[in-house]
Amino acid sequence: MDSLLEAVSQLEQTFVRRNRAPLGALVTWAEGAKGFLTARWLFVDEHREPREGRDYGELRLREVWLPIEQAVPSLRSALVHPTDGTGSFNFGSFDYGRIERRVSRSDSLSGWSEWVLEASQQSRRHDHGLTSGVAVAHGLPPFPSFHRAVEDWVWGERLVQRDGQARHLGEMLVVVPDTRGMLGSVRWEGNRLSGTVHSSSENDELEIQAAIATDTGRLVLPPLRPAPSAFSWETPVDARGADVYLVHSSRDLMGMANLSPGATLVDPARQLPPSEQAERDLADGENDRVEYKPFVNPKSDKESELIATVIAFANTVGGRLYIGVRNDGEPEGEQTFRRVIQGDKPEDEDRYLAYLDSLFRERVKPVPPLQYRARRRLGPSCNYGQSRDRR
Repeated sequence: MDSLLEAVSQLEQTFVRRNRAPLGALVTWAEGAKGFLTARWLFVDEHREPREGRDYGELRLREVWLPIEQAVPSLRSALVHPTDGTGSFNFGSFDYGRIERRVSRSDSLSGWSEWVLEASQQSRRHDHGLTSGVAVAHGLPPFPSFHRAVEDWVWGERLVQRDGQARHLGEMLVVVPDTRGMLGSVRWEGNRLSGTVHSSSENDELEIQAAIATDTGRLVLPPLRPAPSAFSWETPVDARGADVYLVHSSRDLMGMANLSPGATLVDPARQLPPSEQAERDLADGENDRVEYKPFVNPKSDKESELIATVIAFANTVGGRLYIGVRNDGEPEGEQTFRRVIQGDKPEDEDRYLAYLDSLFRERVKPVPPLQYRARRRLGPSCNYGQSRDRR
């Protein structure tokens, strides 16, 4: 208990480091037949209207908004689970808690660099009692499994684990975004390396640094301080790689980008919703960050093409691989999918995504950050496709 309370105290200290306390916290969690399943506390600087809860029988999905004067005391109560019944949340006792700072966009839950307090209930990770049954209820969106419903509600992304379970079961993640600064779009066009910086305050405490890899060595460019909202450097003709960093005067790293010539990292504030991004990718055709591949049978020779694409994305700036899409951008359709997987059950989709995850994790080393999403394009032919996203 002492370590958990110490972790909360460290979390409160991050409010000072980010120059101001958040306005409050949006608390999102899932409960099952045996009680607490997983939760996310997201501290933010503006009011968030909570969603109405969902009940799928043995699964209950909840969300509340807490102003800052209630959020921290409620967090303490949720972690230590007081026996007098005064706690705001009956999550149960947590065994362990630690704080880490995350800078990579692929790991971020808020889009900014952030501090994350991760508390766990070791005994509940495997004894959560959540079945793989279909999550359906009158008036609510359907899901092929309770795990998928939890994933969609709490984490908002489709990241299927090898065992088909939702992420962070038996865990509670508390997120404090560091809004002092963030790298926006960063691009390398011709001999010009440029980008943007976002910040919730003045940029005089921020500095942009860059180093260029050339044929003759490593060239450190003159730093830009204070960090301008838009920056630009000229790169040498033999440049073949660039590292860009946004650094705070406290020595905290606020953001970083690794680029090759011609690459672009998109401003996270301007990213499209996944469904809209998929439609645009299928309409615009393949490029250095988008590739189409047909549905692949496990153990077939075509697996090597998927692996080669993932490796190519991992060695550059990432990309989106659409599986189940023809070269012209048209999805192959659900009938093709069912024929490839030789099944017609709702859980076959999860099984196929688990197969892809296992394939990439076993055959790509080191394993890059992976995200998976299933997309259906409804229409006369009920086209169907899978996508895999690595950022």
